[in-house]
Amino acid sequence: PGVRRGLMLGLVVFVCTNLRCEGQTPSIPILSDALYFSGTFNKFNASTLVQTSAPLKGIGQIANGSVVELGFGLDLPSEGLSMAPHPSGVGVYVAGAFSLANDEEVARVSLIMNGSMSPVDLGTSNTVLTIQVHEPSGLLYVGGLFSEATGVAVGYVTSWDGNEWDPMGGGVSMGFDCAASEAGTTPTRQPSVHALQLMGGDADANYLDSPTKPKVFVGGHFSTAGVGGDAVVANNIAMWDPQTGKWESLCDPLPPNRCNIQGVAGDERRQDVQYPIVFALALHEPSNRLFVGGVYASAGQKHHYVDALSSFNLVTKAWSRVGGGVAGRNPIVYSLVVKGDFMYVGGSFQHVAKTNRDSFTPGIRSHSVAILDASTDTWTGTTDTLGEATVYSVAVGPSGNLYAGGDFSTITVSGEAVSAAGLAFYTEADGWRSVFADGAGLNGAVHAVHAQEFAVETVVSTRLVGAYASSRPPPSLLMACILSASTLLAALHSG
Repeated sequence: PGVRRGLMLGLVVFVCTNLRCEGQTPSIPILSDALYFSGTFNKFNASTLVQTSAPLKGIGQIANGSVVELGFGLDLPSEGLSMAPHPSGVGVYVAGAFSLANDEEVARVSLIMNGSMSPVDLGTSNTVLTIQVHEPSGLLYVGGLFSEATGVAVGYVTSWDGNEWDPMGGGVSMGFDCAASEAGTTPTRQPSVHALQLMGGDADANYLDSPTKPKVFVGGHFSTAGVGGDAVVANNIAMWDPQTGKWESLCDPLPPNRCNIQGVAGDERRQDVQYPIVFALALHEPSNRLFVGGVYASAGQKHHYVDALSSFNLVTKAWSRVGGGVAGRNPIVYSLVVKGDFMYVGGSFQHVAKTNRDSFTPGIRSHSVAILDASTDTWTGTTDTLGEATVYSVAVGPSGNLYAGGDFSTITVSGEAVSAAGLAFYTEADGWRSVFADGAGLNGAVHAVHAQEFAVETVVSTRLVGAYASSRPPPSLLMACILSASTLLAALHSG
């Protein structure tokens, strides 16, 4: 559902730049989308046909069949953890832990556009874990582990309008830690923001005219939102209302909801959910539901067990299990994407349509990625091809392809293990396929994927690090040389 058929091409292709030709790959999928990926890698290992590798630091792009290095990538460290499209459609924001982008000082947030990687003001004081763009206005929202943005004190979440950073009412915090106070120690758990979801707002939104800004749902690891007299108890999820200038908890204590945990909570009896975190948020407007993914045990009420995925109804204020739930060893949901009535779920789980407490419910086998029809709350599994993979990010391209990035080295295709190296894609017709082939791939995990239509404005440099069977590369960047088998052998023997 919602995933179109993919294409295959059985050609051997060299991709040539003005510097050199390198890499070739037979019989691998053609991606009709421009696919951006970022993570904790710093090298691309080319096909086993030619034992070569090339630097690919923290971020890369696959466009028109080629792996493209975006400038000199990200560095110190080479970690890109989140991406979001620029409203123009030809730019991409990348955020993470890096302090260099394209060999220039960039503090953890960069915009890739018009052939360059530029900083966003002076950036943040620590790692950015999530980034969202309000498309009508262009406002940029970031969350993470930071307490300052270009010298402005913020509470782990802020927005940038091109001129000013908004402290958003003081952001979030861990609140008062009774146990630490009694022990005379400093609380060891740091607040963090891992997920953002925007709702509403219009094209005239700016720093001074707050009523036109969107409401902002914030997920992560915290216990309080706001400061002083405006502070509210909000366990790991809260909403910032720019019109009132106040934070709200997602909790209705009155019947029939009887919310008593002000958000989502862990379970001290279970080691895997002692420290609950909301990793993903997604809004399905037709049903007025905010979907909440992460690692936690209950939502709304202490004993309302949902395990890793739930929804909050914005009208009735009720927390609910989603489609019967997700299950597996220590289930975690890291990524949620809504397209139309379908929600794409990525994480670490083995079944959907059940929870671990449903011992007599078979559920649907679907390792790490599944698709929910939000209009009916029914699941479609994507098989167990991904095995024990951990999927940190999912994306749906303009073509309808479903992409998954994460921590995995192989997937199973027709009963055989195939190298995937952190990136794979799914079509309803063909199931899961590796984006790479013949042992090619990355030397680290992929934490964020983003797919859009190819635009030459987003390419920072002309250097390609791998060829991926495209007969229609951007003419301003390269030329493709389709070689016969004899020419290929001669090229291999000559080095």
